[in-house]
Formats: sequence, structure tokens, C-alpha cells
Amino acid sequence: MPKINLKAKFRKILFSLADFIAPAEAKKELTRELMQKEVDAFIKASGINGKSPDFNPEKFQSDFTKYLKSKNYSVDDLDLQVMRATPEMMPQPDKMPEPKNIKKVSQDLNKYTKAVNVFVNTTEMMPGLVCYVIEKIEPTDKTPFVRYKPSPCVITQIHDNGVNGGTIFFSYEHKLISEANFSNKQSKVVSESKVIYSPLTKEHAIYICKLLNAQSRLFYQKAIKQQKTK
Repeated sequence: MPKINLKAKFRKILFSLADFIAPAEAKKELTRELMQKEVDAFIKASGINGKSPDFNPEKFQSDFTKYLKSKNYSVDDLDLQVMRATPEMMPQPDKMPEPKNIKKVSQDLNKYTKAVNVFVNTTEMMPGLVCYVIEKIEPTDKTPFVRYKPSPCVITQIHDNGVNGGTIFFSYEHKLISEANFSNKQSKVVSESKVIYSPLTKEHAIYICKLLNAQSRLFYQKAIKQQKTK
């Protein structure tokens, strides 16, 4: 009967037991900066498009949580609600050149809105930010059709009690008035409260003005042509 080396066998058992009860690898701490890097890497690897109508924020959050766990990050104490889809997290669509020569206004121009930076959620704006609105310029002797231009506004107040639960933004509009007295004529700058229902970025406002100006000009040209044929 072969001699059994009890000492070697016992040592092997101890090593196996040590491997079994050894503590698991320590979880990596996930800071906000690290999380943003991992978000970018996850989006790039999975090819997620937040602009797609099929995008599911809940599934994105669930899949990203599994991704973090697979990389041994500790997510137990992390508020993963910050992983809800935001414009900053989502890959931006390919830029498309804006139309330079607009011969007609049609829904074919909708594809160019991909190149426009717009506020996805205006309720995230706050007082002190500069937004833009569309200002209308009435016809003159030089330009016989109405024109539009972007006009900057400073948001002063935000109320969330608008129609159907909408958000209303407030600003002030400055005007120049002249007052005549016995000695001379004085000019003063006064202001009136202004309501903004839909604040725009400068890029979005410029694009809208391009379309409106083209539509106004084309309508004028068409109307004049019809008058001449009568």
C-alpha cells in the first residue's frame, strides 16, 4: 500500500480553502468624473442614439448599470437617476449644412434641423441666461416685405404655471422715449415686462429667421408677379 503524504495533502486542502474564502476584489469607487467617462465609452461601444424615437431611457439606465457592475464599480450608493438621457450624454447627430439658397419653403427643409443646436428641455434654463426670440421688422420703402431677426433676451423670472402646465419665461424689453419740456427734448430708456413662451438658442433663432425671411420674400415676389399678369 503506497504511503500517503498527509502533510502535503493537508497543505493542499488549506490552499484550496484559502482560495475559497479569500475576499473578493475590492469594488472600484465611481466618481462623477469617472462616471461621465464610462458613459461616453458605453455609448460609443453600444452605438446608442439618444435622438432615436426608439430610445428607451429606462433600458439605457439598466444596461449601463450592468455595464458598471461588470467593470467592478460600486453602484450601491450611487444615484443612477443622473443616467437619464440628456443631450450632453447622447451622441450628437451628424452635422448637415444649412441651405444657403432657399427657393421654396417645404417640409424637405426639416432635415436641416439636425444641424441646429436647440434647447431640448427649456425648463432646465434659469434666470440670468441669455436666450433668443424672433423679432418682426415691418416693411419699409426699401424692403417691401416683412423681415425677421433674432433678438437676445435676458431671462429674469420663470413661472411653471402656464397653460396646460407649461413654463413661462419673463424678460424686459427696452424702449427709447422722448419727452419735451420747456427747455429741451430729453430721451430716456424705459422697459416693459416681456413674456417668452419658447426661448431659443442663437443658432435656432437664426435658422428660423432664414426660413421666415425666405417665405416672406418668396410670397412677395409671387404676389407681384400675379399682379403684373392681371
